[in-house]
Amino acid sequence: MSEDLKSLRRSLNSTVLKHGKMSITDKERLYQTVIYHKDSKKRFSFAPVLSIAAIACFALFIGSFVFKQMENTENQQNQLALINNQEENEEKTNSKREEQKGNNSNLASFLYELNLRLSDAATRTPLGKDYATEVGKFAENLSGEYTSKEKETTIADKLMEIGSLGKSLQNADNDEKRMEDIVELERVVNQLIVIAEAHGIIDERNNIIEKTEFENLESWLSSLKESIHADSYEPYSDRRQYENHIGNAAKAYAKHFAALEKNTSVKEQLEEIAEISNQIEKEKEDEKRTTLLNKLDGMVEQLLVD
Repeated sequence: MSEDLKSLRRSLNSTVLKHGKMSITDKERLYQTVIYHKDSKKRFSFAPVLSIAAIACFALFIGSFVFKQMENTENQQNQLALINNQEENEEKTNSKREEQKGNNSNLASFLYELNLRLSDAATRTPLGKDYATEVGKFAENLSGEYTSKEKETTIADKLMEIGSLGKSLQNADNDEKRMEDIVELERVVNQLIVIAEAHGIIDERNNIIEKTEFENLESWLSSLKESIHADSYEPYSDRRQYENHIGNAAKAYAKHFAALEKNTSVKEQLEEIAEISNQIEKEKEDEKRTTLLNKLDGMVEQLLVD
């Protein structure tokens, strides 16, 4: 074994491990190589830079998108809040208007009703203590009620004056004194109607029918139907004038009862009757007027059935 190793060593010393000889030139070349090429130059890599740039761009894009969405959401919320505020303000305004309209309508209705009762009392002969007392109580009680609600000083003062006159009418001990109170009360009521109208307090029945001869809607409809089918046209000189008068009167009463009516359907039917009656009043051709009268008759019949 040792002989084999010795033999291998001799072989290597004579071949691979054989001492070599270097010339001065070879030594110089080796020296220069070691000195100037000791560290190998590393090539610059763009991959890390590109990766960082891509990550930065992606983060910027995501951030911009998120910020934009947050801004849009905030704008939508602000717009929604603005719309809600506007709707709330409109609802409050409409509610206030409706409340004011309701109060105005009640006051105007009171003045209208009182005016009708006073006109009725002024035409009674003899007047009678009971009816005068009834009108006086109506004037005193209702005027006091509306005075407590009224903020307008001028209207409140006139309402107090009506209340005082109503009380005086109840205490009047003879027809002459009662009639004086009624005339004075009528004068103050008419003054207040003008003042109220200047403040937008108007009853839609005003200036339609000063005094109705019918107790209710049904009695007027029955009377109108009889007039349409009447054979005589007295006291008018001809049928055309009579039918034009039917149109005129029916228009006024239809508007009057429509103003009093609370049922929406009946109110609409009465307004249609008023429109047809207006056409009858103005129509000069007999054939067209007859057609309109037949239509009016059918509408009256329908209301009576309902």
